[in-house]
Amino acid sequence: MEHLPVEVIGNILAHLSAARDVMVASGVCRKWRTACRKHLHSLSFNSDDFPRDMTTRQLEIVITQTIFQTMGLQCLSIHIDSTHEFSAAPVIAWLMYTRETLRSLSYNVRTNPNVNILEKCGRQKLEVLDLDHNTITGVEPSYQRFTCLKSLSLRHVSISALDLSLLVAACPKIESLALDFLEVVTSDPQSTMELTSHTLKSLFAKSVGVDKIILDTDNLEVLNLNALNLDLFELIGKGTLKHLKIDDVSVTHMDIGESTDHLEAVDVSNFTIVRPKLYSMISRASNLRMLRFWGVVFDDEDEIVDSETIAVSFPLLRHLSLSYELRDGLLHYSLQGSSPLENVSVLELGWTVISEHFGPWVFGMIERCPNLKKLVIHGVLSEAKTREERQMLASFTSFIVCLMRKYVHVDNIFHERIKSNYGSVELVVIMVQGDESSWRMAASTHHERAIPLNQALAYGVQAHASPSVAAAPPASFLYCSLYLLIAHFPCKIDHHQASAKLSLLASPVPLTPCKKEDGGLDLRPDHYNFSRCN
Repeated sequence: MEHLPVEVIGNILAHLSAARDVMVASGVCRKWRTACRKHLHSLSFNSDDFPRDMTTRQLEIVITQTIFQTMGLQCLSIHIDSTHEFSAAPVIAWLMYTRETLRSLSYNVRTNPNVNILEKCGRQKLEVLDLDHNTITGVEPSYQRFTCLKSLSLRHVSISALDLSLLVAACPKIESLALDFLEVVTSDPQSTMELTSHTLKSLFAKSVGVDKIILDTDNLEVLNLNALNLDLFELIGKGTLKHLKIDDVSVTHMDIGESTDHLEAVDVSNFTIVRPKLYSMISRASNLRMLRFWGVVFDDEDEIVDSETIAVSFPLLRHLSLSYELRDGLLHYSLQGSSPLENVSVLELGWTVISEHFGPWVFGMIERCPNLKKLVIHGVLSEAKTREERQMLASFTSFIVCLMRKYVHVDNIFHERIKSNYGSVELVVIMVQGDESSWRMAASTHHERAIPLNQALAYGVQAHASPSVAAAPPASFLYCSLYLLIAHFPCKIDHHQASAKLSLLASPVPLTPCKKEDGGLDLRPDHYNFSRCN
């Protein structure tokens, strides 16, 4: 190590995630201290990296000493939790010391009094500014001008609508703007946020406390709206939008412009719009490659975006995701017409409340996709209590089995919790939690075999369950909705995030468990009859 150039050592230290580690490394020798002082360009401070018994004053001293030992710092990240409230003086000293060379600042520090970050960092070389839990007041674009800023992120920030508009206008090169849990201070009961930028390419807005958003930009390509309740959203531009994502948004009137020729991806979930209808806004997007309507409720047949309309309007569509609440008498409208979805290779289908219409709808949609390669089924099965609910679960099981038998050319049927393979079909379905009696009753209703997960483990199944599964109370078991397949295929369980993943091993033919002399089923892997399904 002693033969490494000091510049290389500085570059190595810059890749350490925590400033605490840099401080430890700098104590190795004089050469490493020199590297930290002259060639370290990135520092990250997080209160979680330091002992919890450190006082606020001690943290201030450590950060101050570390920053002042560097020269030419370009990236600075300081995130201190709410238990510490710093004095304004040391924070101002950090910013003044680094502002000549700083390119990126991520700042989440509570101070008393509040520090005006814009005043300290304006007119400098800053390109990325990420502010969290801060208050911005009195923006003066003529003085606080960010000539190099390309990315601005405001999270849990209090700012007036006028100051926000002035701040965006003071960034002539801004390309990305993220507004997350923004508290917009206004005296107007009908608060309006107006933003104008001719360079902005990406906007993310979540939980912004306004009633109206008017965005005037000529080059916007990505629009992501989340958790908003608006009277009006209006986009004024030149039709450059490529990606539109809307989640948990309610808006009375929405206008994204007449030109949608460049639109490639539309992802809409939990969305409520009064006028105009959602489809009318995107119907001219003939270059659309990805379309997702999730959690959409259709009250009448005129609102339904059926497969025929999708096939005709979006001939280049490759990825289609739909989750409808199909009501009685409306199923045939969603499947009307005969135009194929020729380019769709990935199809995702799901339900909000499972019904007898889901199976026929899935089969109908698959028939419209001759070049389908991957099918993803999402859904949630609640505990079955009534006979009708148990019959619904049993019918769903039969539907999945028929689906696997018929469409062996489809590579994947996917859900993030449980995976199985059958021939060339990969199937992933859901695990649900319920009591043993309800699932056995559901199985007996359809004359199939139900097997609880803990019983499957008793038959030599390999288990590597997550902590959440292991901690489940003894009276509560996890079951696979496809209880028929659990009884018919050898399986294993491995860790996947916070849930158990059930992988049904591939088998060329279905496996039928042998009957015991007492009439029961022998489910051990070495006691199976090999018989092909009809």
